Amino acid sequence: MMNPNRQRRQRKQAVIITRHGVAVHNVPDARTKQYPDLFDPRFTDPPLIPHGTNQASQVALKIQQYLAAMNGGRTDVELVICSPLRRCLQTASLAFPPQQKTSGAAATTSPPVMPAEPSDPGKRRPRMLLNELVREACGSHYPDKRRDRCDIAAEFPWVQLPEDFAVDPYWRPDARESQAHLTGRIVAFFQWLASNVREELVGIVSHGVWIETCLMHFCPEVLENGKKRVYNCDSFKADCVSTWEQPGGGNEWKLVSVGLEKCELVGQAT
Repeated sequence: MMNPNRQRRQRKQAVIITRHGVAVHNVPDARTKQYPDLFDPRFTDPPLIPHGTNQASQVALKIQQYLAAMNGGRTDVELVICSPLRRCLQTASLAFPPQQKTSGAAATTSPPVMPAEPSDPGKRRPRMLLNELVREACGSHYPDKRRDRCDIAAEFPWVQLPEDFAVDPYWRPDARESQAHLTGRIVAFFQWLASNVREELVGIVSHGVWIETCLMHFCPEVLENGKKRVYNCDSFKADCVSTWEQPGGGNEWKLVSVGLEKCELVGQAT
C-alpha cells in the first residue's frame, strides 16, 4: 500500500521496440523446404539475409516518418539498446543509422542515407549499447547463442559493450529459458532503463519471443491478447512509465513500479 506521507513522481521515456530482420535461421532451405535445425551449432548467432537488411532499411524510414509526425519533425532517437546477437546488431545499425541533420519534411519523404559508421562507439549518435537483458529466450537453440566479446567488438566497433560483458550468463546447451524467467528478465530490463538511462527517446532492438512476451505482459491489447504475432522488423512505440517514491524527510527517490503504456504499431517491413 502506498504511503500518503511520501512524495511521488512519474517519469516517461518513449521507446521504439523493433524486431530484427529475417536471418539465416528464419528461412527454409530452397531445395528441401526444411527450416534449419536450431540445435545445430553451425547456426550459432546467424546474420541477416539480404532480404533482412532490406527490411531494416525499410523500417528505418517508417520510424523516421512516425517520429516526424508525432514529434513535430524531430526524428533523432537518442540511444539504441540492442541484443548482443548479430542479427539485432545489423538491424539496429540500419534501422537507427548515424544521425544526419535533416528536416522533418525530408524525413517523411526520403529514405535515410547511410553514412559510414564511426570506429569509436563514443562518437556515434545515436549511441548504441548492448544489453544482455533484451536478448532472445536463451538456451538449447544455437541461433540464440552469442559470440565472445572480441568477435562482436571486431565486427561492430561502433557499439558500446558493457564493462562486465564477458561470459555468457544465459545460454545453456541443455535447457531452454522458461517463460517466467524471460518475463522477469524483461521487467528487470525496464527497471534498469528507468533507473540508469537519462535519454527520453530510446530505440530497442530485440527478438520475436522477447517482444511478444514483453507486449503480452505490459500491453496485450496491441497484439489482440495473443491473436497477433510480431514479425521480422515490426516496430512498436510505447511509453515506459516509471513511478518513484521519496520517503518522508529523505532526498533519495525509490523506484516503485515500471510498465509500458500507449503501445502502438509504428510500421512493418515487407
